[in-house]
Amino acid sequence: MNYLAHLFLSPPGEDAMLGSLMGDFVKGPLTSDAISGRYSEEMTNAIALHRKIDSYTDSHPDVRESCNRVSTGRRRHGGHFL
Repeated sequence: MNYLAHLFLSPPGEDAMLGSLMGDFVKGPLTSDAISGRYSEEMTNAIALHRKIDSYTDSHPDVRESCNRVSTGRRRHGGHFL
């Protein structure tokens, strides 16, 4: 479901949509020498948007409360707030 939400919120365009999906897999700062020039500007902006969306939802009180309802044995599906 996470991938569908990121695609729905993505700006239009193939590079932007691809970047929206890549947000979970591209690690490190987007301005570092290792990443600079590797991705198009649209992809880089979409990866940054993906990170902002995740940051917002992860810090939202309703999401935190919901994640805390998931037992520790199922933590992988309940976020990292337990």
